[in-house]
Amino acid sequence: MPNPEEDKGSVDVTSKPPSSAKPTSSSSAKAPSSLTSAPSNPAGLEQTIKSDSSQQPKSDSRTQGGTLKKGGSSSGKSRLDDVPAEAIPYIEDPTRNLGQYILVKQIGKGGMGAVWKAWDKKLTRWVAIKFLLVSEEEDVLRFQREAKLAARLRHPNIAPIYEVGEAPAQNAGEQTRHYLAMEYIDGYTMAGATNLPLNEILDLFMKVAQGIEAAHKAGVVHRDLKPANIMLTSDKWPYVMDFGLAKAIQAESSLSVSGAVMGTPAYMPPEQAQGQLDQIDAQSDVYSLGATMYAVLCKKQPFTGQTPMEILMKVCKDDPPPLKTHVADMPEPVEQIVLKCMAKDKAERYASAQALADDLKRYLSNQEIEAKGPSSLKLAARKAKRNIWPLMLTFIVLGAGGVIAYLLLNKPPPVVIKDPVKPDPPIVINNPPVEDVAGKKAVVWYSGWIKLAEMMDFDDWKPGDPTLAENANKHLAALKSDAPNRQSDIYDWYDRQTTKVENQVGRLSGGGDEKRGAAARIVAWYDMIQGTAKGIDFLKRQMDSAAKLRADAARIASYKGSFTLKVFVGPYAEITKLTRDGKDVPLSQRVTPLTLGGLEIGEFEIELSHPQLGKKVEKFGTKQLKDGKVFQISGRIQDPKLRMTELP
Repeated sequence: MPNPEEDKGSVDVTSKPPSSAKPTSSSSAKAPSSLTSAPSNPAGLEQTIKSDSSQQPKSDSRTQGGTLKKGGSSSGKSRLDDVPAEAIPYIEDPTRNLGQYILVKQIGKGGMGAVWKAWDKKLTRWVAIKFLLVSEEEDVLRFQREAKLAARLRHPNIAPIYEVGEAPAQNAGEQTRHYLAMEYIDGYTMAGATNLPLNEILDLFMKVAQGIEAAHKAGVVHRDLKPANIMLTSDKWPYVMDFGLAKAIQAESSLSVSGAVMGTPAYMPPEQAQGQLDQIDAQSDVYSLGATMYAVLCKKQPFTGQTPMEILMKVCKDDPPPLKTHVADMPEPVEQIVLKCMAKDKAERYASAQALADDLKRYLSNQEIEAKGPSSLKLAARKAKRNIWPLMLTFIVLGAGGVIAYLLLNKPPPVVIKDPVKPDPPIVINNPPVEDVAGKKAVVWYSGWIKLAEMMDFDDWKPGDPTLAENANKHLAALKSDAPNRQSDIYDWYDRQTTKVENQVGRLSGGGDEKRGAAARIVAWYDMIQGTAKGIDFLKRQMDSAAKLRADAARIASYKGSFTLKVFVGPYAEITKLTRDGKDVPLSQRVTPLTLGGLEIGEFEIELSHPQLGKKVEKFGTKQLKDGKVFQISGRIQDPKLRMTELP
């Protein structure tokens, strides 16, 4: 069954750590230190920006943030100031220090931003640092607005913003990068809550609705509520995240262009899908909360489609399928609550997020709820209203058929017309409708791309189709002429693929046949994907990033283990050269006897020399060497051949 968070339109951007220069803060706020993170997104259909990352180990958000132990310290330093082991390797790395923060791990990427897990040295707590990766003035202003809107919100179920600042450019020619520091939540998104008991899920949404009500009272509408923007801590406490598309209720910023459709199609209300920005208000968030509940409870989005436009059309015209079509034993009151949230007519929705929270509380308390489902007659009337013209056309056709049948069965006597009437002049259409040829070409192109992308997706790709890369490359070459507006979608798709490979490579350390096989698959996939992007200039950055990942995977794929080499060649021979696969192996000691540990298995050549007895060259390699074993080269340099033996 598809997961509600499958992402066919979200984006990923690879980024490096920002400058180590001290940030310039524009705002800051103290808040309780709990942990915050964004796990990797499950599969589903979303066309919006989001951050994806690997799930962090579970921990108690109220105790992590330093190693607090009893007892004194010999240095006199409080144990509260201890830096977690995870952050210690980066303390002295200037590229990982941003003022009071140590950047430890990148946990999410998006089309506009990248998120890092960081240690706050000053307040000894984990934080999440969100960097803006674009430099256009409008994007910077929207980023700053997000921080201002979120910073004014104070509620236990809304992740707070601590600070906003700028990271100066690290290298010449680079742009200053803006960032915000926020609470770090160690957990997973609401998409991972689909297997929780029903009442537990509803209790989570009751808390989320209360948090959204607090935002509305502070004058903020979220506008992008969905499973990916609700985080759960390890002890299942929900937080509403990412106010990047939020708007102020009192006075909408000029940053939101009139009529622009922004958000995630499957979860946005009809008024937002139609670009009616003046109609977006607190009840719009109520709809999105209902759509989010639908997705989590049914493990399927309320509306699906091959393209964002197809989904938007369904949002505007169709009622969502009843929850019972996906979950047969779904309680009727729960279905009524969700469908009331998702009513097309705002007058039929809950008047506020608090009203929704109150109804959820009634259900959880075994009280009668206020939501009442529409009757079958009313649903039929709605359907008939949406299909009035097909019905009228049916009646017209039936009526015309009856008239024709009557005339055929009752033929009148023939009439002789002496003066035939001249035929009517032909009807001339002065302004025939213009066919949207460009739009059709774009739809055809994107439909073809969807099929290719499914075959090339890293998770599902199977080797063996030698024409796949060539076909995709030809399709991409036609992008500029057939569907130029889709370039950002393609750019984002390649970004997401790079992130998937990066996460996979990060899990391959340690060796083993299974991991070497996985690394070999990455190498083969990259070689295919490189062929798809041949000559496509706007994909150069993604290909450069993927090339580095391929090199890492290739090293893992070719790794056959390590061994220890003991060299006992007399009299006191010196190793003048040692190579592995044609590359020099660095040596700290050269005069025998000596022991060299941790040598990676490969094809070796060793050259030994003696001032009076000359040189001796020996070769050995993968056919003789074994992982974890100890081997010894012994003999005299003047012997015709040295001995290579495996020691017990």
